[in-house]
Amino acid sequence: MVEDIVRYSSEMVRGKDKEPCHNKMWGTVNFMPSRHNRSRDVFICQDDMWSVAVLRNTKNMELAKTGDSTRRAIVTELTLVSNNEKASGGVFDNTTS
Repeated sequence: MVEDIVRYSSEMVRGKDKEPCHNKMWGTVNFMPSRHNRSRDVFICQDDMWSVAVLRNTKNMELAKTGDSTRRAIVTELTLVSNNEKASGGVFDNTTS
């Protein structure tokens, strides 16, 4: 699969979101560079197989008063849930040579 991505990289076009994408027989593959991971790693994620779960509902809490100011905090707890672990993957330690 990595060879297909490299081979077809010259045929990539810009999608609706201005991201490089390529249409394959299983659907459209979007390439999104990220500064949060190493440049030699590729993560493959299927969007509809991830969801957000609420651990603690959002609430607006009043904080301690300082002088005439009124301070508040918005508190919530969320987590990312993988609905199917086999729907995602990764290719690590790629080189250009």
